[in-house]
Amino acid sequence: MRLFIIFLILTFSIQSWTKADDIRDFEIEGMSIGNSLLDFYTQEEIDSNKNYYPNSKKFFRSILPAKTDNFERVQVHIKENDQNYTIHAVSGLIFFIDKKNSKNDCLKMHEEIKKEISSMLKNIKPTKQEKKIIEHDETGNSVHYPIYYDFNDSGTEYVKLDCVIYGKEYFEKHRFFDHLRLAFQDEEYSNWLQNEAY
Repeated sequence: MRLFIIFLILTFSIQSWTKADDIRDFEIEGMSIGNSLLDFYTQEEIDSNKNYYPNSKKFFRSILPAKTDNFERVQVHIKENDQNYTIHAVSGLIFFIDKKNSKNDCLKMHEEIKKEISSMLKNIKPTKQEKKIIEHDETGNSVHYPIYYDFNDSGTEYVKLDCVIYGKEYFEKHRFFDHLRLAFQDEEYSNWLQNEAY
């Protein structure tokens, strides 16, 4: 029942994307690329949840409680020392706590949302869904199932739908829960993530 309710909520929120033709037209929890995160959260809320990637502090991420029922958390990426807290990437996260069923539940929701997004973004062909190893899990047991809707044909501005399934060892060490992620990001952040962050 929970999956059905979440799917209905997400379908309703995604319907606002039907006229989107630029990555900045998309919203998650009301937030878009280029908005100030300070319009949605206090500076204290953002800074107290600040995390960095291993090899660069050019951008930081904050994982914050969602303010609606669409998602459980939002993950937002901001440039370090940007006084305006301009959003360069935003993700909505839904967690699957029951490890026994999390993969099947996540992939089921993933498939339904993919159909909905594809029907609205008819001019953008999604990438093929493939199972990929999560590189920063040295055991090789953590995987994800990303699909990209690329807005500039260079793989740097896109909508991403993903199921992230962590291996047992990685979960026990980091306590990261399996999750569905709906995200979008701008070109500057994408280039940094691919070339500098890890």
